[in-house]
Amino acid sequence: MSGTRFGILLTFCFGMIYCYFEVVPERIELAFTHPDHIVNASAMVKRYGRRSPYYITGKGILKQTWNNNVTVHVDTHEHLHNEYRLSFMTIHEKLCDLMNKDILMGNILRRLGFVCPVQPGVVELKNSTFKWDNFPYKLPFSKAMANMTARKTASNELLMWVKLYFTIKQHRNAKP
Repeated sequence: MSGTRFGILLTFCFGMIYCYFEVVPERIELAFTHPDHIVNASAMVKRYGRRSPYYITGKGILKQTWNNNVTVHVDTHEHLHNEYRLSFMTIHEKLCDLMNKDILMGNILRRLGFVCPVQPGVVELKNSTFKWDNFPYKLPFSKAMANMTARKTASNELLMWVKLYFTIKQHRNAKP
């Protein structure tokens, strides 16, 4: 489901609510990286002090250019009854279309400094947090896991698989 259709679905289901929205990462796992495409990949969740927010830091070396030849799949699983169950939030987009056209994930990727095409070389994610002051939706769960994969568009070959476990903090903003 594309970001625009996802946004319309959320608006229809939950109405237009402007709220503070923060994704608080708990842990991140790099389950797989294809050695012909990504080497020396690592990622971690850390914080610098007791009152500091949690940050995601990651690094890897791309061996080939990534553009619309890579498709990104994000499946969100909500935490229910001590297990993760597939949620209604899924994204399946080509990489450049996701970065340039998607209203949620594209905004995040652009804010983190990613541009399309992603050139070969070192790719870093330094001290990244995910916060929105005027997020227009209210999600029906607070703990989740995002199962993110990157695949070659033509052959469906798996290039990278990342699992991100996170908590969602959200509350309504004060009315102006």
